Amino acid sequence: MVIGVALARFTSSEGPPLLGAFGVATTVGGATLLLWASRNHALLHDPARPASAVPQVELARSVGLATVGVTGLAFVLAVVLSVV
Repeated sequence: MVIGVALARFTSSEGPPLLGAFGVATTVGGATLLLWASRNHALLHDPARPASAVPQVELARSVGLATVGVTGLAFVLAVVLSVV
């Protein structure tokens, strides 16, 4: 989320608006994942329940991996824009 905010803030003053939208989307995606995880914390960390019994564990994995990938891409874009 921090990289997304930094990218959106950097591109608000200079840079293409599409990258700013990408930064905002990264921030919103991270915030959504954070809210979802906080609401489902008990389901995800109940020691009596195996991981396979949690209905949304694959969704959590997919969203988590997508968030890591997008954050990495946003970081690379922020570095490239700061060097250029």
